[in-house]
Amino acid sequence: MNIRPGRPGIPKIEIIFKVDENAILHVSAVDKRSGNSESIEIVSDKGRLSDEEIIQMSREIQIYPDEIVID
Repeated sequence: MNIRPGRPGIPKIEIIFKVDENAILHVSAVDKRSGNSESIEIVSDKGRLSDEEIIQMSREIQIYPDEIVID
């Protein structure tokens, strides 16, 4: 992984969640210190999170962004 760990409690990581018209979740993370980035696409298959679960998780992240911990 290109994103190096930071000091606990002081992350400098920007995380972006996007859901496209095909219900594919795109997640990217950028280390603001080094500029390194990682990304992943999550497609909706059987056994995966439902649309409602993804929406709820997205709301929780927007409401509590200071609780996101990146190790």
